[in-house]
Amino acid sequence: MKSSPRFLGVCLLGYVALAFVVMGEGPNGYGVDAMLRKIAKQNDQGVIRNDQGKVVSVWLGGSFGGEFLEETNVSLLTNLDSLTIVKLQSSRGQPLTPKAVASLSGVRNLTNLELMCFFHKLEPGVFTQVCKIKHLKRLYLWGVSPAKEEFHAITNLQNLTFFGAEGCSTFGKPELSLVATLPRLNSLVVAATMVSGDETNILKSCLSLTNFVFRAPIQ
Repeated sequence: MKSSPRFLGVCLLGYVALAFVVMGEGPNGYGVDAMLRKIAKQNDQGVIRNDQGKVVSVWLGGSFGGEFLEETNVSLLTNLDSLTIVKLQSSRGQPLTPKAVASLSGVRNLTNLELMCFFHKLEPGVFTQVCKIKHLKRLYLWGVSPAKEEFHAITNLQNLTFFGAEGCSTFGKPELSLVATLPRLNSLVVAATMVSGDETNILKSCLSLTNFVFRAPIQ
């Protein structure tokens, strides 16, 4: 039985589509391996591997590769089963989008997220998506100032054992009160925020907390 040209054409298109899925290409034509090579070339701390050579940490963004914050490039991280740490550094020229952050929920072994957003506004909806990554155990905010109405979503992160807020101008006593309700939190860093020393007394209700670092609030 002979195959028709039309049938062969459909098969070929299916093969090409599968190849793109396997390579996981983003809008810049990167497969995940090509993207990792370029990140490592631009930033010697951009890609960290374990003793077996598997990728455990990736740093996207900043002056050394803001293009990798594009939505479908961030989604390439879902191909890395060994990945546990992600650092995202947005900028005015390449801000994070809610859709990009939402894809991180598919990085199944992700436990540690660092979010950096210095000297500019965090895009609306981004922090809400961060708080949907329910398997997170560690979250550090560097220069990130989520809208107060979005910060309420942090109570979704019931597995957090560590939280840090540094240089965050919207993090005050109400936000600290929400963090204090997290049942597994044992380590906390609050530095250069709107929280005063006296206001940290509310942490007495956080019975799981064993390590707390506090530095002067923003003046």
